[in-house]
Amino acid sequence: MGESPSTAKRRTTALLYCHDTFGLGHLRRTLSVVEVLGERRPDLSQLVATGSPLAHAFRLPDRVDYLKLPSVAKVGAGRYASRSLAVPLADVAALRTEILTATARRLRPDLVVVDNVPTGLGGELAPALRELRRAGGTRFVLNLRDIVDEPERVRRAWMRDGSYHLLDDLYDRILVYGQPDVFDIAAEYGFSSTAQAKTRYVGYVQRGEPAPPSANECPLVLVTAGGGGDGFALLRAALESRARLSRANVRWTVITGPFLPADQRDELTQLARAVPGADLVEFAADVPALIATADVVVSMGGYNSVCEILSARRPAVIVPRVEPRLEQLLRARALERRGLVRVVHPDELTPETLALSIEALLSADGTSDDGAVDLSGLEHAAAELESLLVRAEPAAAGVA
Repeated sequence: MGESPSTAKRRTTALLYCHDTFGLGHLRRTLSVVEVLGERRPDLSQLVATGSPLAHAFRLPDRVDYLKLPSVAKVGAGRYASRSLAVPLADVAALRTEILTATARRLRPDLVVVDNVPTGLGGELAPALRELRRAGGTRFVLNLRDIVDEPERVRRAWMRDGSYHLLDDLYDRILVYGQPDVFDIAAEYGFSSTAQAKTRYVGYVQRGEPAPPSANECPLVLVTAGGGGDGFALLRAALESRARLSRANVRWTVITGPFLPADQRDELTQLARAVPGADLVEFAADVPALIATADVVVSMGGYNSVCEILSARRPAVIVPRVEPRLEQLLRARALERRGLVRVVHPDELTPETLALSIEALLSADGTSDDGAVDLSGLEHAAAELESLLVRAEPAAAGVA
């Protein structure tokens, strides 16, 4: 027989929610937080709730498990559909809400960390948050990347779904994985004075170590499109730009991403065969290590991809996504103003424009550190989370 509720020793637990519908960025960042927090609190058990269809592909640290929610996919601005199950979205959404609420009720976590969407996707997390708030003993944290989206769109969405109310009345901390001199979330999104007082800019997330200057005999261009779901135009233009370079000895590693549609991957495979020195890879477990070996990186502007480039201090051309949100464009332009990247707007993306930017970076001495950003986000975030756990323990100690 197991321990009875009255005699069982209560374990310290955390529930981390990330909804990932299109790429892998939210899950990667959440797992990075999980790993660092677990190192600081070896007594902590952590459960990650995610809809990512690739959650199984990641190595989990000790005392960490994941709860797989039925996957949904983004099909437009604010529009979603069931990714795998041939059932209406409303039924999938209801099922996800029921799973999350039942999990919160059974786990009774000391800490809940919500990634990027205060109410959860479509409000699916709100019932669980309310139930935990009524029960007491739980601390709540909202993790935000440096830029969510253009300010007016975020303000409208958060007014509509009640997020501002949660920022004021539920969340104990709002951790921004960025810095205000790049993008001031509290000001741009109209935080109240109450929410501003809870907000901490912890810095960007270091992913990999600074790399020494390249010693490659032949220059290496690394091309990555994150998950790859909408990366075809960039990947094709990159392969086609090879013939426009004045240098004949450039090597290419092109990471397509696991979500690139099969017919597009087949087309790129045929194209790569005609490009001297090109290596096409579907998925790389250690992208930061590959970035560290590159002379130039060509990438979309997702948060994790940018952090990997900044961590390695590699020269980079960013071709940001502009649909269905402008987050990547805003980030890329802000970093370009600091002299850290070059930007090619997707409306101006051609093999010729991309070749010009790559050529310029291959001929330069490397990126300047003058506008470098703070990359200690994980350490600062873990310290904030640990302090909340310490405060939560006296309140939780008497909970059966």
